[in-house]
Amino acid sequence: MAAVSFQVSKKLSLKNAILIVLLLLAGVFVLKIFDITSLHAKSASYSIALTDCYRAESFMRLAKIFELLPQSGLIIQSSKTVSNPKESVIKQATELLDEAAAEQPDSIVILCKKIILEAETKKNLKPDLDRLASICAAASEKKVSVQEQKLANLVLSLYGQNQDRSGSSKFLELNTHADNLLKSILSDGWYGDSALLKLYKVENQNKKYEQLFSEIQNKNWQYLFKLMMVGVIATISAMVGVVIIIYQLIIRNNEPSTHAEQNDVNSLAVSQSVYKFNWQIVILVFLAWFFTQIFIAYISSVLRQKGLFISYASSLSTAISITLIYLLSNGSALLYIYFLAFKPIGLKLTDGLSLRLKVSNCGTIALVIIGLLGWFAAMPIVLAAHLISVHFFGSSGSSNPIISIVMKAALDNDLAAILLFYFTLGVLAAFCEESLFRGFLYGYLRGRHSSLLSNLLSSALFSILHFDSGAALQLFCLGSIFAYLREKTGSIVPSIIAHGIWNSANFTLVLLLLGN
Repeated sequence: MAAVSFQVSKKLSLKNAILIVLLLLAGVFVLKIFDITSLHAKSASYSIALTDCYRAESFMRLAKIFELLPQSGLIIQSSKTVSNPKESVIKQATELLDEAAAEQPDSIVILCKKIILEAETKKNLKPDLDRLASICAAASEKKVSVQEQKLANLVLSLYGQNQDRSGSSKFLELNTHADNLLKSILSDGWYGDSALLKLYKVENQNKKYEQLFSEIQNKNWQYLFKLMMVGVIATISAMVGVVIIIYQLIIRNNEPSTHAEQNDVNSLAVSQSVYKFNWQIVILVFLAWFFTQIFIAYISSVLRQKGLFISYASSLSTAISITLIYLLSNGSALLYIYFLAFKPIGLKLTDGLSLRLKVSNCGTIALVIIGLLGWFAAMPIVLAAHLISVHFFGSSGSSNPIISIVMKAALDNDLAAILLFYFTLGVLAAFCEESLFRGFLYGYLRGRHSSLLSNLLSSALFSILHFDSGAALQLFCLGSIFAYLREKTGSIVPSIIAHGIWNSANFTLVLLLLGN
């Protein structure tokens, strides 16, 4: 009987190995034929450039705040030995836009933003104006949209060297709808406001100029208040997190294990004994999920280029598209887990993922509270990881393409889009990723290895598969915290809660700092 069992196991193992090889070959074929790697690189490059533009915008808003503070008597002028904070943030903004323009040299929108910043900082505009004019001259070859071409002509008209432009009929005709053009492409952020001020000044529309100037001043004060509020909340949250970490490491670990805690450990060990599939099944699930993501990304890119179904024309259409893409590409992981791993061995999806709403003497509310406490604990740890990445590894922050999309939604202030992004990032992403990494992967590893090794391996893969080198250490720390919550409770509910709050808090931060 044992020999028969061995033969069956061997046949299954061989079958899985063949499936892995075929899946890898199919993946390589798809990557090569459709040049998906190149498409992903181009998309990531553009997203990074846009993110740099938004970050530069935040720095310029901060520079305007430094102009306000001395006038109100809130700060004392610094001595000559201390660097000027305004000049420092302007320098950072300039460097970010230089990098963005170098990353996307043919982007009219990015080049226009660079010209607007250079005009504000009294830099030489001629090289970039000449570059913009040459792009417009070759508009048909570079497939420039009508809106972008109008924006380029407007910027050339505003910041060019024509002294009599304000009185020419061509200028007035060109800028009949300039207000809407600037707001639609540059939004109501710093770039759009600065360009509008320039427009009103050139057209001698003094009333509109003064009204907009007053609105910008109010925005700057609101931005200062938001910065202070974010600083206070972040400080308090980090302090609470430190207290939780100290309590967990020093006090909690020294307490004798209670009967309930021992039951939790035993139930976790029992739950892992049902994972009868081998490591090849785990690889199959991850390969199938990975190549599904690549395939969905390629299809969505093709559909968007043809103007079919997937659209990034507005924040709402972008939010709908991102939600659908995420649901298809990451929701498929749950199907692969169930049909490839759990169903063949008769295991329920909720049991296999440890999706328990009650464990021992902890009910749903208690698990939610544990997740919230886990989020607090993550604050100081991830902040420390970020500082280490910046100072020791030269990281410039996350390069995730979703960041630029989220920042655009924040600038547009579309309520429906914002709510949909909260659902996608705070609910959908948290549930799918925790089910895959802490439910499936960590559960499999924990049945065969120690909690420490299982934590390290699952967290490392969680970080690697985000393909975000700028936030790799931060993602590893987050994964480790989520795995710790999974280990201590025997349920992925706390890690889902912590993950969802983390994503939602980051989105809220973007809304506060970029939204109006």
